[in-house]
Amino acid sequence: MAVGKRSGPDILFLANAHSQKLSDLAQNKEVQITFQDSKTQDWISISGTATTTSNTDPRIKEIWSNGVKAWFGDLGDGKHDGSAEDPRMTLIEVKAKYATYYLTKVGMLGYMKEVGTAAFTGKVADTGYLRELNEQDIEQARRLE
Repeated sequence: MAVGKRSGPDILFLANAHSQKLSDLAQNKEVQITFQDSKTQDWISISGTATTTSNTDPRIKEIWSNGVKAWFGDLGDGKHDGSAEDPRMTLIEVKAKYATYYLTKVGMLGYMKEVGTAAFTGKVADTGYLRELNEQDIEQARRLE
């Protein structure tokens, strides 16, 4: 799944209403999503609550694009065509409760130097910044958005 839209600390995903993930969310709405930039090794992990919507949610049309069709396909019945009006089209909205992220502050050579030095000296490698956002921090971010 690709992010459809980020609104402050919360994320919207377009999803197929017939997918297993919607069945899973009907059983347990607590989720964790993680993103990583493989070039920099930056990452973020977000824990929160997921809700799903019907295919009439107007936000679907706001974030739908032609590229989305590739993930739904056209069943040739004039109805299930991968468009924003496709009855399979739904949203998963993740409301963040907790987030932790890591921002790299050194390049590849700096990374190798830090890790090598730490392994040799017994010190901890200092390659970036690790931060946490609790529920209060996230609520504040929502108000700013």
